[in-house]
Amino acid sequence: MKSTHEIFATIKSTQLLDDAHAYIHAAKYFDALHCINTYLLLEPADVKGFLLKGLCYLYTDQAAKARFMFDLALEHNSDNEEAYYCYAELYKLEMNYEAATTYINAAMACGPESAKYLRFAAELSLLQEDYEQAFQLINRAIVTNPFREDVYYWRALILIRLQRPAVAINDLNRAISLNPTYADAYRLRASLHMQQGNIDTGLADIKLAQRHDSLNRLARRNAA
Repeated sequence: MKSTHEIFATIKSTQLLDDAHAYIHAAKYFDALHCINTYLLLEPADVKGFLLKGLCYLYTDQAAKARFMFDLALEHNSDNEEAYYCYAELYKLEMNYEAATTYINAAMACGPESAKYLRFAAELSLLQEDYEQAFQLINRAIVTNPFREDVYYWRALILIRLQRPAVAINDLNRAISLNPTYADAYRLRASLHMQQGNIDTGLADIKLAQRHDSLNRLARRNAA
């Protein structure tokens, strides 16, 4: 049975992780680092802490430090799919899409199909202009989890490259139905409507995108 001190430490460390996630979501990476460093004092060998710290370094242009933390995570758990995913993110930001693809494939090999990893793989294929491969991957992501709004947004982007704007609008409608505050989906749908000559509809979507951008920024500030 855990002592009161052990229970308190567990609760505190969980809160630190939650706070770190919120700060990262709000792009407050130095605040997130403070939480993670404190967390690692309580949990010095925890892979989640290594990865979050690495992401903070990555998003503050400290790639060498990010690599060190991701390597540390893999040393502790060589089958950790999130570590491979983080490395894929690093190489994507460096525009080394071939290396990023290698690492996201490694992440997907560690367990059952994940919509998150399949969507990322589809993005990499899109960036490499392999639109058919991107379409296959994003369809697998949707089958894996049909309730993630981002997979429909990304399929819409791919459908645009495949010259299927009407179907892309349907996917954006689906994304917005799942997340009515999805500003990027409104913005992309506005562009498609205006290309089709539906100017008033497009302008209405632009206003919605701007409104939700403001509300989302406020929500992120309040959460952090």
